[in-house]
Amino acid sequence: MKLRSSVFGWKSVWMDLAEEMQGEFVDGTYVVSARLPLAIKPWVAHMKMHSHPIGKSIAETTVIAIPYIPQHEFKLAVHNSSPIEEVAKIFGLQDIIIGEPTFDKQFIIQGSNEQLLRELFAEATLRSAFLGQKSVNLSIVDHQHKLFGITPPRGVNVLTFAEKGAINSFERLTSVLDLMTQTIERLTHLEVATRDIAELD
Repeated sequence: MKLRSSVFGWKSVWMDLAEEMQGEFVDGTYVVSARLPLAIKPWVAHMKMHSHPIGKSIAETTVIAIPYIPQHEFKLAVHNSSPIEEVAKIFGLQDIIIGEPTFDKQFIIQGSNEQLLRELFAEATLRSAFLGQKSVNLSIVDHQHKLFGITPPRGVNVLTFAEKGAINSFERLTSVLDLMTQTIERLTHLEVATRDIAELD
């Protein structure tokens, strides 16, 4: 493993994760990807990192996506708060307060259904998983929108986590995957997502 780490760098972490989860790792010319079957079926996480050609200044981003079949439309975006955003709240930036002071202070939470968002984050274990992350940028992408290079087919939504740069920590990756698994399971419990198999190109 040490030899592989010295040769492949952060990619070795992705290789190790794919191997442990009995998934697939692909080191493409411009895109490095992994397909990871999660412990709870039928969920599959698709992890990608775009390696831009020389001369491009676009920042590289790790994107982890779990596709699912929605029961109805539901928009969600959660990311860390900042002093600038705290000021923006005062001036009307849409921000849903779920009623948990520590959580509300830490995150900007946006969505299309306030009641559903409150129910989603009523689960203490899920809130703890969010609070345990060093940074969060999680959202739901549908076929009408393209985000981080993800364009789902009609009838498929994608729970997406994005972070600038390569996530090069095994523990960090497994922690994010646990967060996403808890989130998609909660969405299923709230009848936002079905357990039907969803494909992502």
